[in-house]
Amino acid sequence: MSATIPAPERSTPRQPLSRGEVVDAAIRIVDSQGIEALSMRGLAQELNVYPSAIYWHAGNKAQLLSLIYKRLMQDLQLPDATALEWDEWVLAMASAVRDEFGKHPDLAARWGSQLQVTSSGLEFAEQVLKVLSRGGFSDVQLPLVYNTVSAAIFGWITAEFATEPADAEEEWQSYLEKHVSESISQLPTINRHRKNLLNQAFSLRWESGQKAPMKASFEFSMRVMVEGLKSLKT
Repeated sequence: MSATIPAPERSTPRQPLSRGEVVDAAIRIVDSQGIEALSMRGLAQELNVYPSAIYWHAGNKAQLLSLIYKRLMQDLQLPDATALEWDEWVLAMASAVRDEFGKHPDLAARWGSQLQVTSSGLEFAEQVLKVLSRGGFSDVQLPLVYNTVSAAIFGWITAEFATEPADAEEEWQSYLEKHVSESISQLPTINRHRKNLLNQAFSLRWESGQKAPMKASFEFSMRVMVEGLKSLKT
């Protein structure tokens, strides 16, 4: 026999629930507890409503995640495209994307795991393509350059903010740090440059970008990408 869902407790009548409230609450849950903690029932409890109200406004969990990513894209503060050359704009845009997604590392880490087609995402694509087109790339080059820029930015963010195991504790991180430190004694190149590599380079980290940001490496990577794209035009 299935359990009866208790009626939400209400001391005073509340205003009608909005989709925006649902998305806001979902983001709060993910930011504080991780994406695994996000459920329609838990969200209903957070908002003190019946689960049916959540489904009405957000659909299923996959649709809810799409709404969340739509919100993240809407919150992006892109630089003024008329004030910068295309290459400067791409660098500024890349930093803006990383800054915004870095506020929600658990969502950033899972960006590439689900296809995203939202109105705000399409508007973002339009803006990027407009700037790249203005930069002088040919019709053939344009989709290649756009995909390169998008993959470089969002692929980096996904990797930098890769989440630690859900049950990770300080002991786990200490173990991983000890394991890496001991293992590199047999790896001369890593050992020689350990000061600048440990916990600062991919495959050598025991903390995610939330705790150990990789901003300098990100900016360097973006500059290298842009310089490479500029060489296509010479």
